[in-house]
Amino acid sequence: QNFHFQIAGALLFGVLLSKFHPVTCLKVASGLMIGLLPVTIVLTCLTNKLSTGVLDRPKPCCKLFNEDSAPDADSIVVKGLEAIKLGWKEYLGQPVLPASIAWVLLYFN
Repeated sequence: QNFHFQIAGALLFGVLLSKFHPVTCLKVASGLMIGLLPVTIVLTCLTNKLSTGVLDRPKPCCKLFNEDSAPDADSIVVKGLEAIKLGWKEYLGQPVLPASIAWVLLYFN
């Protein structure tokens, strides 16, 4: 949706630029940015308030590597696979997973 606003803003500025003097267009653009600054600040604060804790990392449920264990080839492979499995479990447990998947699928489309 932000992408559409960027296109609309550039389109509007281009139309104004084709009809009016460039200095007038810059004055209008500057006035709009200054006038909409409070709205931007309020929306940013609201976004920050609503998204509290979304990017918090979950606590790992277990420790994969012990300091006192000597690594051998088999245990490294097993522990590596356990780490990958744990990583996927933590990824799938994130609260932003649906939005992340939707974003990826949007760009695949």
